Amino acid sequence: MMQNLNTGHGHVFPRPDGMKARCGGPAICRECAIDAARHALAPEESDDFKLQLMGTDGTRWAAEFNRVAVRLGYSKMDEDWLIGWFSNAIEAGRNAPESRDE
Repeated sequence: MMQNLNTGHGHVFPRPDGMKARCGGPAICRECAIDAARHALAPEESDDFKLQLMGTDGTRWAAEFNRVAVRLGYSKMDEDWLIGWFSNAIEAGRNAPESRDE
């Protein structure tokens, strides 16, 4: 089952679909203010934050990879292909300790 990454209001943490709620942002909206406080404690671009947020979800890694690639000037990539690539890489990493013991 595919997980919906389009969550939150989009003012503090960008949504993959680019949508922003008409809530007034962190100055007015409680949910956005909570997101802003979370962001201040763990900046979005830190590696630790990304690892904690995305975990072992290939869909999230693919979306983030595409977002960063486009920001760096690369063309947007086929997200289904990226999901397959990241999911396989994550599974290989999970199975690596088992195959070393053989």
